[in-house]
Amino acid sequence: MHEFGNATAPQLTTSPQLTLLPGGAEPVPPPGSGAGSGGDERLLWRQVATGESTRALAPPAPDPDLLARARLAANEAAAAEERLARHIESVTDQLDSAFSWLQPTRRHALARQLRVDRGHHAILRARAGKAVAARDVLEEQLSRHRTYLDDHRPALETAKTARAELDRRIDELIGWYAAQQAQPPWFKYGLGFPPEPSGYAVWLGRARAAVGYRLRFRVDHPLEPLGSEPGERSRQHPHWVAARNA
Repeated sequence: MHEFGNATAPQLTTSPQLTLLPGGAEPVPPPGSGAGSGGDERLLWRQVATGESTRALAPPAPDPDLLARARLAANEAAAAEERLARHIESVTDQLDSAFSWLQPTRRHALARQLRVDRGHHAILRARAGKAVAARDVLEEQLSRHRTYLDDHRPALETAKTARAELDRRIDELIGWYAAQQAQPPWFKYGLGFPPEPSGYAVWLGRARAAVGYRLRFRVDHPLEPLGSEPGERSRQHPHWVAARNA
């Protein structure tokens, strides 16, 4: 069996009380194969697939932490350049004042400091320009990402709604299997039902991934929750890997 499965049958103990799955209503028994075959379900999976492929083609968004650091660096560099620019303006105004000629020593010190400050200002201005340019590159990357998502919002929203409906059906199906006196081998042994009460949340996540995969790809293997591994270059393989690692 794949590592997803549990090769050892669980001890015959009283099943733990399971958390009520979303939905509440008694689920309709699934088809004998354990895989949905209704036309509306196929439509839902197509809508989900369209959303996945649409999102996969989106221009990549910048790393949020990197963008936050770039924004902070640009703001700090621009603020430092602005502070020194205001200081230079103040010193220049003092030197332009007629009263500065009455204090030659102070005037000489101000003029000397002004030359130094102007050299530093050139450095800070170049540094601020570089920081702002780096930030703007990431901002443009984020803008392209958001614009793409906005342009494809209908397909993405449809996929989100379809995914929610499928998740509801998957939870109902898990509840139906769990309620049976005799579960299919892939559910009882492959998924290790019933789980320990302390591990139920983890088990439920794995069960959702496995049942969703079986429904989506019409898997009917009697023992392996995910069936045989598909070819690595197939479009199905990433979904198999994701379900296995859930």
